[in-house]
Amino acid sequence: MALKLDTIDLPHGLTWSDRYSWTPVIQNVTVTVTGSIVVQEAVQLSGRPITLKGGIDVCWTTKSVIDALYAKTQAASSVMTLDLTDLGAGAFQVLWRRGEEPLEVVPLVTSPYEDANTLYSIITLRFLKVD
Repeated sequence: MALKLDTIDLPHGLTWSDRYSWTPVIQNVTVTVTGSIVVQEAVQLSGRPITLKGGIDVCWTTKSVIDALYAKTQAASSVMTLDLTDLGAGAFQVLWRRGEEPLEVVPLVTSPYEDANTLYSIITLRFLKVD
């Protein structure tokens, strides 16, 4: 079994770097003119960031996979299924997080003669959970 984005198999070596740094509880604190505070809290129903980190030494895949991922970054408002079952997290409906670089990759060897099997390393994949 592998990690998947829709039908694209993602390489092993990816970790969910911000898994425990997000909470669904949002808070607004207002100081009144008397000096006391008013605290409002609510549960945020969607919008969780999901950042998958790889690295040059641990997360290699072929150019054909990178091309498929890149093609997905070119579609606006395209909801995808990100299956993180192998990381013990289940599957999520996601969009690319476009406020940052959504797909960060580097070739293992720079060459003008690339083909579908040329190796790349995934550095970071950035998503936004919408379900």
